[in-house]
Amino acid sequence: TSFPKQPFNQYQKEDAIRKVSKYVGDMQIILKKDFSKHSKEYDKKNLAKILTLFDTLSLLTPGKLAEYQFFKAETQYSVSEFKDALYEYKNSLASLKKDIKGLRRKNVDSIFSCIEQINFSSKEKDQELEFAYNKHIEFWPKDKKARTIYPRLFALHLKNKKYSSANTVLMNYAKAFPRDIQKQRDLLRAHIDQLIAKKDTTLLALTIKELRAGKLDFSKAEIDKSEEILANILFNNFKSLNSKGESTKALAGYQNVHFTEYYPKTIRANAAFNMGMIYTDLKDHNNALKWYQKSFDLFSKKEKNEKRTYLERMALRTELLQNFLYASRINTFILEKYCTEKKRNQKIFTSLIRNNLANDYITRTLYIIKSYKKCLTSVFNETLEEVMTHLYDNSHNDVLIAFIKEYKLETIFPEKTSEYLEALYWSQYDLDQNLKNRYYWILRTYKTESAKRLITAVTKYIKFEKEIQSFSNQAITINVENPDPNKFSKKLQIRLAKIPNLIEHANGIFSLKHGHISVIVYDNLTALSLNLADELREYRFPIQDQNFQKQFKSQMNLFATSFEQKAKYFQRQTQNLVEKNELLILARNESHIGFNVLSISDIRPQASLYAITYELE
Repeated sequence: TSFPKQPFNQYQKEDAIRKVSKYVGDMQIILKKDFSKHSKEYDKKNLAKILTLFDTLSLLTPGKLAEYQFFKAETQYSVSEFKDALYEYKNSLASLKKDIKGLRRKNVDSIFSCIEQINFSSKEKDQELEFAYNKHIEFWPKDKKARTIYPRLFALHLKNKKYSSANTVLMNYAKAFPRDIQKQRDLLRAHIDQLIAKKDTTLLALTIKELRAGKLDFSKAEIDKSEEILANILFNNFKSLNSKGESTKALAGYQNVHFTEYYPKTIRANAAFNMGMIYTDLKDHNNALKWYQKSFDLFSKKEKNEKRTYLERMALRTELLQNFLYASRINTFILEKYCTEKKRNQKIFTSLIRNNLANDYITRTLYIIKSYKKCLTSVFNETLEEVMTHLYDNSHNDVLIAFIKEYKLETIFPEKTSEYLEALYWSQYDLDQNLKNRYYWILRTYKTESAKRLITAVTKYIKFEKEIQSFSNQAITINVENPDPNKFSKKLQIRLAKIPNLIEHANGIFSLKHGHISVIVYDNLTALSLNLADELREYRFPIQDQNFQKQFKSQMNLFATSFEQKAKYFQRQTQNLVEKNELLILARNESHIGFNVLSISDIRPQASLYAITYELE
């Protein structure tokens, strides 16, 4: 059994191999025949000699190393030395550069057989099975046995938490057996159920992400359901923290989810939206809107639509809490995100306008109308009227004029615009002539009856006022050097004869029935009467005749008293006019019954302009 140390020639080498092979074969037969399956006893020396001879043969024929290793394994297997046999089968498999005489399959099949025979620990058996499974699908990925191996290897990887390897196996299975798609989905469902049970949100999120990418063509409904479950797992804890008053921890949790890229977009978006809800409850409105915006950057169109009702409720709640600034910001957010829902946006637009008007944000209100009318079917006239009324009530007069002109409100609301312009006209009547004239010329373009009546009355009053002024400037001058009572008497008669004409002109204005103008005319008539009474009492003749002086003074007092009575008459007429028609007159002076008292004592200066003080009679 020993060889000489000198080198063999080719013939000698082949002869030696032949003889040794025959000899070792005979020894194998003897070994197996002597082996007792019951007691597991055999000739260990014989086994050792056989293994040594196979090693010798492998040295003589290096190209057949894998075969001799296989023979060694088979010999060991025949005497139930399964662990040693497994080792040699693996060596033989590793030594094969290419398959020879089906040796690769024989090795793999034998490896499976050894694994079944050896009493491994659970961990060891998993390792060996993983090796055998991987080798089989490496060499024969599409054969009948591989079809059963893929699910087993997938389950083995899941058992040992080798999720990446499990995913690779599943994808290879799908590639090799595309018709087994339903079974492959069932495997993945089992995996997902396992992750859900363990609340492994990281791997569950990664798996769902792959499903979204089209892995195994899962239905959208099933993917959505998985996402919903993942969201519940993630968010229930945060909701619990928030309900316990630990908002900071809840926010930190949601934020972590939002910024974790492997979570599905829907979950990241909802995490941001939930943060917005918490910040809303905390009245941290700036952060709330910031996170609502972040959520909408990730939401799908359908998901955005599902959030609208909540946002509208938040806007209404904030508005009822009188935080009009933040309510308007939510309104604006809603309009921007749902601009195409034009019919539904009208209510939000109206609230947005009102919230800004509540803060008297005029510039922003006008900007909103221009910028967001594209989000409406049309800007309702009621909204324009509301803005116009606010501008008037809050004395934004220049803006009011421009607003009426821009939106042609004089044609939509002729009576109201006319009323406002007339009020502005009278507010500036004794204050700013330029503004008064501006409003006057605007009113000339209006077609309402009240505007026309005002313009007509003002035109006639201007003429009447000039006549009054002319009359007032024609006081009689007495020639001190050559006083002539007859000439004075004639001049006075001529002067007093003009008063009926003035009264007639005044009656012509009264017939127009314009309250303000009528009161002003009464003011002029009252002032004229009082001034004329004062004028008459102030006349003096430089004549020494006492009787003449007495008669002259008595006559002048009589005339003056007559005009003072007329003045009182005009005052009563004015008061009756004001009370009967419930007029609120700004430009009212001498015709006011309490004028003398108010002008002297300076009591309630504004009341003298705005109040109907008939109680002072």
